[in-house]
Amino acid sequence: KSSPTTFKAKVYRIFDREKPIHKVLNGGKPIDVVLWEKKISTGVLGGETAVWTLFELLEYHLLTLVCHCLILALAILFLWSNATTFINKAPPHIPEVHIPNDLVLQFASALRIEINRGFAILCNIASGKDLKKFLSVIVGL
Repeated sequence: KSSPTTFKAKVYRIFDREKPIHKVLNGGKPIDVVLWEKKISTGVLGGETAVWTLFELLEYHLLTLVCHCLILALAILFLWSNATTFINKAPPHIPEVHIPNDLVLQFASALRIEINRGFAILCNIASGKDLKKFLSVIVGL
């Protein structure tokens, strides 16, 4: 008789794999969601259902949702910072955000160059020199 420690039962897996599919796909949370393991899959499915219900059934718009979330965050920060005086705690630390001038000027310059390039292409198409390109733009529009 063989003892249970020396006897290893052969596990039969689909496609004669040696390792479980979770190990083949390198594991991790994304694989848990794909393979419907653990509680995170239920959360993902619930979140997706809530988003679908908001946007499809209730006809809610993304911009409205973003604005309402920002209003809610601003109201919570306002109430929190005012309530700290009553409960003798430190107010929340809100970092100051500064956008450097150089970054804005570089972005504006790059955007100006791209807009001018687009105008040049539109002028070239509208001039009628390239009939094939003109007709393809008309069909596309």
